Amino acid sequence: KGFYAALGAGRTVEFAYKSGCTSIKIERIPEDLIPQLLRKNRQKLSPTKEKSTGHPKTEPILDPIYKNLEEYLRNEQWKEADLETMRLMIEIADSIESPNNRERITWLDKEDIDKIPEQDLKTIDELWVKYSKSHFGFSIQAKIWDEFCGKQKQFELKIYRDKFAKSVGWYDGKNWIGKHENLTFSRNAKPGHLPSLSFPKQNTNEISWISWQETFKCLFPRLLKLVSQPYK
Repeated sequence: KGFYAALGAGRTVEFAYKSGCTSIKIERIPEDLIPQLLRKNRQKLSPTKEKSTGHPKTEPILDPIYKNLEEYLRNEQWKEADLETMRLMIEIADSIESPNNRERITWLDKEDIDKIPEQDLKTIDELWVKYSKSHFGFSIQAKIWDEFCGKQKQFELKIYRDKFAKSVGWYDGKNWIGKHENLTFSRNAKPGHLPSLSFPKQNTNEISWISWQETFKCLFPRLLKLVSQPYK
């Protein structure tokens, strides 16, 4: 369904194909059953072209690729919305050419995060903020981080762990949340608890706090920029 949803949204065939592959991967269908895309030119779509044709700065109508996320959030299905947020970010990053040609990514490194267009981050954030009534969202997390990181805005593990992660409820002072299902998927969670971007392992749902830390280390500079600029 990811393939046809992306085509219906006016995305490129390459984007739609990778969207479909991501959906198949999430459903844990064997890789030998994943269809192959046949094309005359094996060159991938460049980031510039994808950005100009697939991610316009303003969209009066919500892009259909966010339909599932919006539905989950509207129905307060926070766990499903959290997983869908991670799936979407992987899908978007995976659709843009990577210099090292990393195939079928299942988590985001700095290179992947840097590739995600600002408009997509804004759209995801706006949906979370809207349906959680400003309880969850990237901008909520960025404001919490901004309160703790001080004027230098430099990432420090101690501040992330002992202040930010404790504030949003991911770390209790001794232990990190170890599995995705152990997050709090309700409004009783602390502000900024979601989206988690924890990227749990597919087979065990276990979360690596080191990878979790690295994701936000790369993402915080973009989130701070996001909240410093008013949405258009």
